Amino acid sequence: MDATKIPTKFMIKLKEDLMEKRGISESSANAYINLLCRMNESSVFPNLSFLKKRKEDIIDFIGQYEANTEKNYLTA
Repeated sequence: MDATKIPTKFMIKLKEDLMEKRGISESSANAYINLLCRMNESSVFPNLSFLKKRKEDIIDFIGQYEANTEKNYLTA
């Protein structure tokens, strides 16, 4: 996770769940969390509800990148 942001309890739990349940490395889990932060206007988040509230904004945000980068965001 980005060292400049203090993660919420939810973000910490999400990272742990990603590593335990999905079997991914800590660096990959951090990358997913950082992508989610970027999609939330570079802010930490207490839950994933921001993904539903601003669906069009998130699609526009992702659409500015190349196809491979878009896939990374969608995977997160």
